[in-house]
Amino acid sequence: MKDPLVKIGIFGALAFAAYKLFPKAKTLIKAATTGGRLNVNLSGIQFKKPFGVKFRVVNPTDGELSIKAIAGDVLANGSAIATFSKTDEVKITPNSEQTIVVSLKVNVVSFIPIVTDIVNLKGDSKEILKYLKSINLKVTGTVNAAGIPVTIDQKIY
Repeated sequence: MKDPLVKIGIFGALAFAAYKLFPKAKTLIKAATTGGRLNVNLSGIQFKKPFGVKFRVVNPTDGELSIKAIAGDVLANGSAIATFSKTDEVKITPNSEQTIVVSLKVNVVSFIPIVTDIVNLKGDSKEILKYLKSINLKVTGTVNAAGIPVTIDQKIY
């Protein structure tokens, strides 16, 4: 490596690589730190149109956070009775919270056993209420926050 042109070429290649990689590394570090601190909680169900689930999203960091997608299921006793998804990007400003409504698509077939059980109770309101209280409702899914997957796993009832 006594040839100065080889040294200049290697130095130039390393400088170019560092120039190209540094902004990407900075973006990845920011995504990992903000996405990892994201707080997502189910805050309710929206019964007016559009029918959906509401999530309270808190960004406790000093940087803006981009939610790229939210997707998951509503489970009744372990069976998916509905799915939800949103792929429109939502920006959460630093040190703030926002409610995001995600459209819900009901799986009618999954409701058949529940409806059949209620019909078999023959209108006994106490038994129907007791049955409904016995159903384990849960929301599971994933939020894509700046490329970092954040898990949603919350019991509703």
